[in-house]
Amino acid sequence: MEYPHYVIQLAKDLECEQVFAFDLERTVPFRHGTNSKVCLLQISTQNKDFVIDTLANGMKSAVTNYLKQAFENPQIIKIVHGNDDAKWLRTVFDIKIKNLFDTSTSRCNLQQLVYIACGIKLDKRYQTADWMRRRDMVEYARLDTHYLINCWQYLMKTSRKSLSNYSVI
Repeated sequence: MEYPHYVIQLAKDLECEQVFAFDLERTVPFRHGTNSKVCLLQISTQNKDFVIDTLANGMKSAVTNYLKQAFENPQIIKIVHGNDDAKWLRTVFDIKIKNLFDTSTSRCNLQQLVYIACGIKLDKRYQTADWMRRRDMVEYARLDTHYLINCWQYLMKTSRKSLSNYSVI
């Protein structure tokens, strides 16, 4: 997504959801000076995945103005893997997330958790990539949230102890 009018429609759609997952991709500070920049915001619902180019013209204000309501709605569960992204949403977009579930509390990295919960092996080669060159990595970014709702459902059904017995092959 590179145009603010798509974010407006996404915001309306998210208000109808009971749960959605999100993730951010940022620049690595040592590659681009001391300040990281949020380059992409990925959002997944049960049926759709969205990748928002937050550096595109007008997108930062569109995220702040239109997606804030969905993220701050306590009736909607927001799922993330790693609480840092919630902090970045607050810092960059002034979004204070309500009703957040962090799957990283399972003590598994995302690749392990997706494998355990979904039987899918995620390719994590772009995890520390240069996100200023984000166009080539959109599919990787999309998959970071695509399975998170399934992982959350899995975690709701199992104990944390059972997760420590698995590893990605």
